[in-house]
Amino acid sequence: MRHVFTLLFILVIQGCSKKAQPTVQLPPVEEIPEVVKVLSEPNISADSVFFLNTAIVTLSHDVDNVAIHYSVDGSEVTEDSPIYVSPLNVDINIDLKCKAYHPDYVAPSNLSNLSLRKCISTPELILKQSSTLPNEPFMGTGLTALSDLKKGELKGEESPNWIGFQEEEIVFEYKLDKPIYCNGISISTLSNPLKGVLNPQRFEIDVDDELVGFLQIKAPAGKTPPELKIWDFSVKNKIKKSIKIKVVNAKTVPNWYEDQMEKPWIFIDEIIIN
Repeated sequence: MRHVFTLLFILVIQGCSKKAQPTVQLPPVEEIPEVVKVLSEPNISADSVFFLNTAIVTLSHDVDNVAIHYSVDGSEVTEDSPIYVSPLNVDINIDLKCKAYHPDYVAPSNLSNLSLRKCISTPELILKQSSTLPNEPFMGTGLTALSDLKKGELKGEESPNWIGFQEEEIVFEYKLDKPIYCNGISISTLSNPLKGVLNPQRFEIDVDDELVGFLQIKAPAGKTPPELKIWDFSVKNKIKKSIKIKVVNAKTVPNWYEDQMEKPWIFIDEIIIN
């Protein structure tokens, strides 16, 4: 009996000597944010941007089962806009916009856009030698680049189709061999503020020494991305002898531009007179 009591006493002492194991509180597992898949914008391919008869425009996307919705009048693109199913045969001026939609993506893609302009051959128009010449190093093919129907690329300094001007006023003067009826004038430009290439500050269109078109343009609000732009002017005049197009450059580059001593550039690749 004494031995049993001794054994129990030892077991009790050992049990008391053991320290209680603390409860380990694991930190909460942070929720992993859901990865939102972003759908890239559609690809636009045109056999010509400036065309005499027709142009073929193809829309495509790298993701399968994408629905590409588009508009051709510059209106906003929604899921109610037409769905692209085959190449577009274009025979008029259009301002194409398109977005990609896919059921596995929560939002549509960003917008892709491209403007196309139909041109009419006007051999009666002769560009006068008194017109402003482009500046080095962006001489391109000279003033013939204004009517060669070749579109400059978004990387202006790498595209030979652009011609660049640093003059405060750029003037293009046309004389006529015989009168023509003009529906409109379109001027294609590139802006890339980070490279010192700006939109014109102002356009003025004179027909037979009378002002028929005027457009004042706001300076860029900040470091905007490169942009191709076609400026359209509705003229609808019978022109007897001359057209003068004045493009007014900004006097200085934006105050955040690195080289404040350099004059801004204007890049033009085409002037269409229809």
